[in-house]
Amino acid sequence: MPSIQQAKTKTEPITKIISSLGQYNLLPQIQREIMIDDAISSIDYTVQELEAAYQEIVEAMEANNVQALSTSSSQNYDSRKKIHESITRKLKIEKFKQVTWGEEVSSYFVSRKKNLDKIVYSKIILEDEAVATEIFFRIKEKEKSFAQLALEYPQTPEADVNRIYDPIKVCSTDSKIAQLLLKIQPGEVLPPINCNNLFVVMRFEKIIPAVLDEEMRYRLLDELFENWLQERCNNQHYRKLMLQQLSSWVA
Repeated sequence: MPSIQQAKTKTEPITKIISSLGQYNLLPQIQREIMIDDAISSIDYTVQELEAAYQEIVEAMEANNVQALSTSSSQNYDSRKKIHESITRKLKIEKFKQVTWGEEVSSYFVSRKKNLDKIVYSKIILEDEAVATEIFFRIKEKEKSFAQLALEYPQTPEADVNRIYDPIKVCSTDSKIAQLLLKIQPGEVLPPINCNNLFVVMRFEKIIPAVLDEEMRYRLLDELFENWLQERCNNQHYRKLMLQQLSSWVA
């Protein structure tokens, strides 16, 4: 039976390692990966699914990497093994998302749709507030069109006409601008807005409604997965299990 001193000696390096991981801010990432491995441990895949995953990777790689991937020489066995492990892990993660939230995506899309719609608007950016105000009233009074005035007045390098804005972060500055635009009708113009000492006149063009296509489906599955993973990582019970797992690795 190990003595108390031996147990203490064995525990000290484990505690030191975990402390160092926390000090260098590596613990959250390791915790995340352990949580993922635990979640996908029971996920299986078919040979066809693995072949499709390999094909997807091959198509995304450059020619020299493709050649390296298909080389069968023994000297790159370790490299090929790591590639295989990476591909299978990614495949299992994607299957886990589908199995866990695949049937919830439609309802989740409906709940998120307002924040997924895209807003198209034009803008004129100026350094002089008085000039920006003048432009706003000239457009409002239909003295000249928005496009004419955009060409007539020199703008800053930040100027961007017909930009598509995607309001993802509700608390971001752009999101606040989006909310202002949604209070007016398409074709109408907002009074000048002070953005970091630049004055912006914006015209609301239109809304592009979000569509639940394949790309959007993958995006929402990623969101659901990240939300779940974040909640799990913040759970004290799972954090304790993670530390136990980490301790067993370095024991």
